[in-house]
Amino acid sequence: YPRPQLTRDNWQNLNGSWEFAAAKAGERPPVGRKLGEKILVPYPVESQLSGIERHEDRMWYRRTFTVPKNWKVGSG
Repeated sequence: YPRPQLTRDNWQNLNGSWEFAAAKAGERPPVGRKLGEKILVPYPVESQLSGIERHEDRMWYRRTFTVPKNWKVGSG
């Protein structure tokens, strides 16, 4: 591993299908509404592998996940 001091014993891979939507400048976050498209992370939005295949200057991504109960969340 190139930086062994940065390895983690516990981690969760967030790659996979995420909700996606194009955004406009100054648009408020789309809280409480489903985003209309799906994107495959970690691929760039312009790539065929992402499933979007177009350029967007602004965009929203959303995915929910569960933090394992035995993980410490936050600092301190």
